[in-house]
Amino acid sequence: MLVLNSRDLPDADREEAASAVHDLARITAEPEPDTATARTRLQRLRELLTAGTDIAQPALAIVTSVTGMLGG
Repeated sequence: MLVLNSRDLPDADREEAASAVHDLARITAEPEPDTATARTRLQRLRELLTAGTDIAQPALAIVTSVTGMLGG
């Protein structure tokens, strides 16, 4: 479980970010993950999380780590 609390992100962005994380978990758990779709979700997640200045640095470190695991 990971919790990044932000007072900067609007509720709609928070919900979209949570949905993207769940999508990524599902995609990467597949035997042959769709890396193109995963990268698209990661890019959107990166865009959402940089709006939350209070969580941007740790969140982007996580996104970068996951991107590296996908070979890109």
